[in-house]
Amino acid sequence: MSAGTTMPAYRESFGQSSWRESAGFILLSGVLLLSLVIPPFHEARFTLCLFKNIFGISCPGCGMTRAFLFLGHGNVREAITLNPISPLAFSIVVFLWFANAIRIFAGKGAQVRLRKQKRILSMLDLRL
Repeated sequence: MSAGTTMPAYRESFGQSSWRESAGFILLSGVLLLSLVIPPFHEARFTLCLFKNIFGISCPGCGMTRAFLFLGHGNVREAITLNPISPLAFSIVVFLWFANAIRIFAGKGAQVRLRKQKRILSMLDLRL
């Protein structure tokens, strides 16, 4: 190719998924599988939460991992006790897993499209 021409853009053929979709599916599968396999526990031996380590108080995401373990074993009450947002977060993970599975295996799009304002708000909410 000469210096003035560009290479054609890569296009996915119908039914094939990109590596990002596959990686997302594998990551979500791992989260769901681990929440089913690892036995739930109440006592946190240590915390990785930077907010709690610095300020000494729990952030809105504290307890989410242990809550996912309880939800994976069907114990919603204990999960809500650890983190009241956990059933909603777990439901979103399950929905995204199914959406990715449909996209990858059936070759059909199952996307949730958000307007720019809602996308920014949802990103801020996930980081809290």
